[in-house]
Amino acid sequence: MHTRIRSYTGTPALVRKCTPFVSKIFPLSLSMVFECDADDFEPDDYTPPDQDTDAPYLVGESAIMRITEALGKTFVPQLLSNVQSLANSTSWNQRRACCVAIGTIFCFVFQSREFSQHTLSRRTGATINGGGRSVRKALKPNLAVLLQMLIGKIRNDPNQWVRFEAIHCVAAICSAYEAHIQEQFHALVAPGLASAMEAGRNCMRVRGHAASATQIFARPGKCEEENLKPHTHLLLNALCNLLKTGTKSVQEEALTAVACIAKVIETDFAPYVILERVAREFESYLSFQPCTFFLSEVLEHQHSNTNARTTGTTTRSCLVSRVFWDRP
Repeated sequence: MHTRIRSYTGTPALVRKCTPFVSKIFPLSLSMVFECDADDFEPDDYTPPDQDTDAPYLVGESAIMRITEALGKTFVPQLLSNVQSLANSTSWNQRRACCVAIGTIFCFVFQSREFSQHTLSRRTGATINGGGRSVRKALKPNLAVLLQMLIGKIRNDPNQWVRFEAIHCVAAICSAYEAHIQEQFHALVAPGLASAMEAGRNCMRVRGHAASATQIFARPGKCEEENLKPHTHLLLNALCNLLKTGTKSVQEEALTAVACIAKVIETDFAPYVILERVAREFESYLSFQPCTFFLSEVLEHQHSNTNARTTGTTTRSCLVSRVFWDRP
């Protein structure tokens, strides 16, 4: 595979003119992405150990990235025709490969931009060139169809790994078309991410990745207040549940997402933060405000050195929200 990819990337102009090569290389790369085992996914560990880069499914993913770099927009019809046939497959490996292919190509599109240090900064190291702009332009008319398919996977797919990869795709699309996605598709994306943070059907890794994707969707400066406000209650309720039930690393992602939302909606965030002592006096009020945030409670339980990062994230969330209280 490496030898074949090098031949393509070495003479991209010649390869683009050879239709048989273009039509065969993508299915070949996808066949390697299929070669994964359910044990390769750690559902309860949001920060799993580094993966073996020589694993077939990661080699196939890297190949897709490098092919996209070499072929540019010529590769887009191949992508769309293949992922549509895989999306409804009965095999979870193939549904996952569908999401991986989409996510990898959108990662290629946005990697030339400033890359925020989220869980999305992963896996491949292809060199970015001007082909990213042509791919971005070619994919834009298909955003609605792709997002509908991905949100459907997030909500309904029975496999945790497929849902994880679908969330990764949505976050990559939000980064590649930032501001445009938040403006045009907020009614689709925000509820989908909130559903991925629900306990029960979603494992901790899926829930944490959804919180990370929420940070990108609600990125200050890219997401306008009027596009986020209709979904504030839904997102904060989901994030609040993560703060109560998530592991430390997942809590950090949830807190950062809260900070992003607070910075976007600014003073409208104030009703979601109340003093702990007020909460004790007005328990009946809480039954009508399920997404009230007890950031002070989080601070009270994060005094050890092992929780220093969570403490810092919590403090930043409090500061960004511009809501301060006196500690007893």
